Amino acid sequence: MSGILINRSQRNKYNRQLLRLAELNTRMRRNNDGLMRKLNVLNSEKEIWENRAVELHEKLILAEKSPVTTTAKDDLEYILECKQNLNTLYEKFIIIPGTDTSGQQLKIRTAIGYYHQPNFTDRIDSYINNIYDNYITRAKAANLPPKDITLLRLLICGFSTPQISVIMDIPSASVATRKSRLKQKIAKAGLSPIPEI
Repeated sequence: MSGILINRSQRNKYNRQLLRLAELNTRMRRNNDGLMRKLNVLNSEKEIWENRAVELHEKLILAEKSPVTTTAKDDLEYILECKQNLNTLYEKFIIIPGTDTSGQQLKIRTAIGYYHQPNFTDRIDSYINNIYDNYITRAKAANLPPKDITLLRLLICGFSTPQISVIMDIPSASVATRKSRLKQKIAKAGLSPIPEI
């Protein structure tokens, strides 16, 4: 009789072990299924990023082949033409005596004021950003005040201190001071030295 009890207890023990093994097997299958789903998601994401990398590489190759686009060339011609016009206005302005009563200085200042308008500044900013790796955008992101951005724009366009003085309607000494402060701010913001067209 005791032999039968031992067999039953062993059988029950084996049955419990078999049930545990079956539960473990089910859990492992579920985990395996979950891992397979995650692997499939990762593989699809990997494929998406590989395709994106290929697209970016192709764009980079195209950009290297034609670094200056037609639009950029047009913008550069426009900037150079405006620069010549500003130089002409400056030369006219400096020969007018300080005691001018005819209003010529005012007319020239009004003409120079055009070069503070958004249609001019936006076009310059676009060109500078295209050629110099978003330089103006990064300068604006560094929270430089509008007057510093104006000065930066004029410096990049290659205007001299006396010309900037007339364009911004401030004394030459102020331009020199602002220029040195601007260079410090640019260095502090981690930007490269001011480029020049």
